[in-house]
Amino acid sequence: RLAAGGCSPPLYLHNKIKKNVIESLQQQTEHAHRNRVYLAGSVRSPANEKPGTFLRAILDAIRVDMSLSASESFTILSEKSTERPRPLYLTTARQIGILKNDAVPSLVDAIVTKDSEHLIRSFFQRCLLHPLPTDVADAVASGLKHLNQTSTLLHSLPRFPVMSTSRIARYILACEANNMVFEDIFRVFTTTASSLRSPQLVDFSVCVLKVARFETGIGNVEVDPLLKAADEVIEEIKQTIIFSDRHAESEYCKRKGDEDSLVEDSPGWTRLLDFFSSNEQFAGKVKFERAEKPFRLVDVAKDRVIRCFSEELVSVWGELVACSRGEAKKTRKVSLEHDLINNDLYIRGVSIERAEKILPPDRASLLVVPRDRNGRLLHDSVSTRGTAEAIADYKDACEHATAAVREVLRSLSSFVGDRMPFLVNSVAFCTIAK
Repeated sequence: RLAAGGCSPPLYLHNKIKKNVIESLQQQTEHAHRNRVYLAGSVRSPANEKPGTFLRAILDAIRVDMSLSASESFTILSEKSTERPRPLYLTTARQIGILKNDAVPSLVDAIVTKDSEHLIRSFFQRCLLHPLPTDVADAVASGLKHLNQTSTLLHSLPRFPVMSTSRIARYILACEANNMVFEDIFRVFTTTASSLRSPQLVDFSVCVLKVARFETGIGNVEVDPLLKAADEVIEEIKQTIIFSDRHAESEYCKRKGDEDSLVEDSPGWTRLLDFFSSNEQFAGKVKFERAEKPFRLVDVAKDRVIRCFSEELVSVWGELVACSRGEAKKTRKVSLEHDLINNDLYIRGVSIERAEKILPPDRASLLVVPRDRNGRLLHDSVSTRGTAEAIADYKDACEHATAAVREVLRSLSSFVGDRMPFLVNSVAFCTIAK
């Protein structure tokens, strides 16, 4: 629960735990500390009972593991009198097909189709193993009643996205979410908001939200604050993220007509485009305005690479190929290479000494020997000074642009993280509604 950022269901503990289990737990806490997580712990114990021995032991273990002080307090939640039925015994669950039993057909398969998402099947299985409290079960019944009242309501249901709450929460809390994660969050909030605002679906959606609050353990999320948070996140994502269906036409990826004609008319232009593609992994993720300066520097550096590639490297390569046609077959073929390992463009198959003898003096003066990623000279390859310098500047510009995009995504993660309870409930809402 701590690793999931407080977004997973509460941990239920039995007060009567054997002593050897407690000693084993205490021994495990003597290992090296993991990264500190400054989150409040939350456990549940039976109503009107004090924390048992095992509960005290696990809280002490968490304090040691997280380097917390001995006085650090944890929230202990007591079960409310919801008249919730007791969980099924494992033997009973196997006998009626809730848990796997080769001799009994699966009850879960009879409720949901086999091709349903794993999260939906897990939710139904949990409800069968430990039936919902009376008020939550009433909300489920009311939601189904609203669906059955009119046949047109079933056709107006949106396509609810189903995804893992812990996965999204983990990426957001660690500020490591990429553009695809934000697309998922956008779909979740958009679907939830549209359902709660729909005159036909509002009664059904309110019932589902009540079940979602119980499922997540975050019971203070109301409709109006949820809609407000959803609108804020939707607008921020729309202003920041380039969605996947628009990646190919990203503002940054567009080239001017002059550049297109320059590249396509040049021999070896596919290698140049592959080189650009391998370095511009940041492109198509965030909008141009969010990282305008780094993107413009990449454009300037790219223009210089195209110019040097076409005017210097390609012309030198053409002359070397023309002069090597009459040589013996054993001689290595002179080729223009895009080196993926060393992330470079150069002419391979000729040494600088041999190239200087073939080319005229004005061309030979442009040659340099490229280096690999470890700084060692590649003696069987040559490049031009202008191309090598342009490529180095271009790669530096791409690194700065990548860092800028990463920072934009981290800022967006922080923005969404401030509204984490609403996100968690929205994810659960979509799963339960589907």
